[in-house]
Amino acid sequence: MVVHNPSWSSTDADLHLIRDHYADFNARRLEQAASRFDAGAPLEHITGCVEHGPEGYQRFATQWLQAFPDAMLSVRGIRQREPGLYEVDLLATGTHKGTLTLGAWVFRATDFPLRLPARQLLQVEGGVFSFASLSFDLQDLVRQLATVDIAKLLQQVARIHQIGDQLASTTDAMRQRELVERLGAQLDAARHLVRPYFR
Repeated sequence: MVVHNPSWSSTDADLHLIRDHYADFNARRLEQAASRFDAGAPLEHITGCVEHGPEGYQRFATQWLQAFPDAMLSVRGIRQREPGLYEVDLLATGTHKGTLTLGAWVFRATDFPLRLPARQLLQVEGGVFSFASLSFDLQDLVRQLATVDIAKLLQQVARIHQIGDQLASTTDAMRQRELVERLGAQLDAARHLVRPYFR
C-alpha cells in the first residue's frame, strides 16, 4: 500500500527505487542495493550508529545476514511524509544462526525464528537515497532472542542468599567488607546470566 498527499510529486520512479532496493536485499544482490545510496548518505540505526554511503550499507547488511542468513524484508506499506521523504513499514524475518552485534548488545546464535516489525525513513534525491534511518523495537528483539540459563541463575541466586545470610550474622567490619565484595561479584555474575546479550 502506498499513501501520499496528491499535492506532492511522488514519482513512480521513487517507489520502484524503494521496492527494488528491498528486492535486491532479499535476493542477496547487496552491491546493487548499496549502489542506490549517495556516497555521503548518512545511514542511521537503532543503536545510534551512523554509517555512510554504499560501504556503510554493505557493512550493516552483511552483519545482519551473518546473524540471519535466511533474512527477508517484506514491505508492508510506503507512506510519503513530505516531498522525496518516504516512510517504509517492514517486517524482518529470519532464523538466528550467528552472532548479532548492535552497539553494546551482543546476541549469540539461538536458532530462534525472528519476526520483527521495523520502519525505515528514506530520502530520495536525484534517483538515489541521500538519507536512511532504520528503527525497530529493541526490547522486542531482546524478548525474541535472549536466552537465560535458568539452572545457573538459580545457583547464583542461592550463592547470593548464602552470602546475604553471612553478612546479616556478622558485625566484624573487615568480614563485612569481604562479604560485600563477594556479594558484588555474585550480583554481577547473576546480571550477566539474566542479560547475556549486554556486554
